[in-house]
Amino acid sequence: MSDASFLIVLNDLAVMIARFGCLGLSHHDAPVAVREALCLSPAAQARMHARTGALEGFALLSTCNRLEFYVEQGAGDDRSLRTVVEGLLPPNHGQYLAGAALYVYRHAGMDAADHLARVASGLDSMVLGEPQIQGQVQECLRQSESLGCASPLLSSVFHAALRTGARVRQETALARSPASVASVAVDLAAQRLGPLSERRIAIIGTGVMGRLVAKILCGAGATQLSLVNRTQSHAAALAESIGAQAHALDAMEAALKQVEVVFSTARGHGVLLDESHINGRQDPLLILDLAVPRNVDASVQRLPGVQLYDIDSLRDGVDASLGLRRAEVPKAEVIVESEMAALQGRLRVQTVEPVIRRLRRKAEAIRQEELSRTMGYMNGLSADDAAQLRYFSQALVNKILHEPTTRLRERAAAKDAGDEAALIEALFAL
Repeated sequence: MSDASFLIVLNDLAVMIARFGCLGLSHHDAPVAVREALCLSPAAQARMHARTGALEGFALLSTCNRLEFYVEQGAGDDRSLRTVVEGLLPPNHGQYLAGAALYVYRHAGMDAADHLARVASGLDSMVLGEPQIQGQVQECLRQSESLGCASPLLSSVFHAALRTGARVRQETALARSPASVASVAVDLAAQRLGPLSERRIAIIGTGVMGRLVAKILCGAGATQLSLVNRTQSHAAALAESIGAQAHALDAMEAALKQVEVVFSTARGHGVLLDESHINGRQDPLLILDLAVPRNVDASVQRLPGVQLYDIDSLRDGVDASLGLRRAEVPKAEVIVESEMAALQGRLRVQTVEPVIRRLRRKAEAIRQEELSRTMGYMNGLSADDAAQLRYFSQALVNKILHEPTTRLRERAAAKDAGDEAALIEALFAL
């Protein structure tokens, strides 16, 4: 994009930010069955990014509790945000999204930026202040950047959200009292079975959630842990560090024969555990399915002695554990407001950067032309004297331009500086 067209696009902050939006659904309204129907594999996510050529920017945030599409549409693209997203989704997912209209929300402009900042801060999480979402937002941006879909505006919004999340965690106690989906699930197991120190426990999946469950269980004194994973070597590495047993996924039936509790955390794999794996058991079995899509077939509840909880079943336990964190919300909200105001200032500065670049290019061209002419008049000029003359001309131009460019950026950060930028263009014939 040329500087001139870039200036036209960014001259009005409201026009620029209005083309940025978020379409999504989350645990607030969409049941786990809806969220898992729309869950996208890593390959499907990559294909979506590959189809975004008509967009300025695109990022996809997919977690157990939310699916959100962040989009920056190009100038003249008057499609609705829903139309844009449905056009990127695989056909079956597009149909699911249309069927999930009751649960879908949309944010536009600074509202979308504010929403992302709240998400990264943990203010919008099922477990208020949970820490994992910060890394998930970071990974969302990294994926967008690596696939060439992170426009300057989208990157600015995401970096602002990540700064907000970091400040909230550093400056408030929102994430300091122990509460997460994993910790609530472990607490629920303890409520149902008593102390877990002597219970035989299996964890399916050794990704981020599985490792977190294992850490919390070890902290609770659990010593009889079995880890089940598609890749046994990954389970073995974790098992060795915590004194657990490791099993491959195809040995799951044998691994579950003696356990009393199962935590299933293998996100993105769909159903891994059904009636065939536990049929014929005589002892009670508590299963906590923390994955989306769910790992455990709901039919296991028909088996005698089996209790099954999915991630939405934990909501009451989450609500009961968050009193201390709720008291920190007003402090976090102030940080969000401050960071969003700072983001608007940075975006306004972007609107005058093309003018500043053109002004500096013109000044540099004049400097070089006049320097060349002057040095042509000075016969016998030594190399040192020529270098000093070049340095003097560069310093002079920089000194002259420093104040007007600094003042223009300051004006832009405080308010729309389109008039000032236009005046500079006219005065210097840019």
